[in-house]
Amino acid sequence: MNFRELFSGSDMRSPKGAAEAADFVLKNPPSIIDLIRLVESEDKVFRMRSSDALEKISATAPELLKPYTNNFIEITKRATQKEVRWHMVQILPRLQLNIKQIEEIVPILGLYFDDKSKIVVTFTIDALYQFSKNNDKAKDLFNHMAQTLSETGSPAVKARLRKLQT
Repeated sequence: MNFRELFSGSDMRSPKGAAEAADFVLKNPPSIIDLIRLVESEDKVFRMRSSDALEKISATAPELLKPYTNNFIEITKRATQKEVRWHMVQILPRLQLNIKQIEEIVPILGLYFDDKSKIVVTFTIDALYQFSKNNDKAKDLFNHMAQTLSETGSPAVKARLRKLQT
């Protein structure tokens, strides 16, 4: 499958092709590497749609992404595009990171709390909450950010915090 052709188009509001790409990769796992490469494409639409497809795959078959965990960590470190960031923070907790990997990613997630996108912040809260269950550094950062954001966060962020803390 030609993912570039499938994802072509300039409308950033459209997830064009992401579901189809995810379905294709689920049936043809070796093609996952092509999606991962597109996440770091020069084209922001390709980055967005490939990230979306990978997130869809991670929701149903995270084991397909597990061999590429370090790639996802590196992408998360370098990502500046909000759509890539929010998909990466949804993917990472599904990959069952080890302690070293969690401790590597926690400081990056701390930086994501300054993102202008409320979606990025909200999904980062979720990821950090998941990591905090098994890691003291993640728990400390989650607790600190939860306290701060419960006072200063957007209504969506405050609602997510209330949901996680019940």
